[in-house]
Amino acid sequence: MDPPHLQELLQELHKELEEGPAIDDRSRDLLLTVLSDIRSLVEKPPADAGPESHSIADRLREATVHLEQSHPRLMSAAEDLVEAISRIFR
Repeated sequence: MDPPHLQELLQELHKELEEGPAIDDRSRDLLLTVLSDIRSLVEKPPADAGPESHSIADRLREATVHLEQSHPRLMSAAEDLVEAISRIFR
């Protein structure tokens, strides 16, 4: 998986946040913060990311776990992104 594909996944998640069913402000803020961190991580070479990439993937999982029932498309996009991060930054 390459960074351009990761960018597509980030855009898809942003789209779901903007166009999907409303989520509470706290969840939205948390997701946007994690997405910003992911964008910063993508700009680094994988060798420079280190444990930071695992922390971000874990935070994204935590940020979306309670949205599973009410926002399945958002969850799907978040899970795709977590999987991509995990593959790139092993």
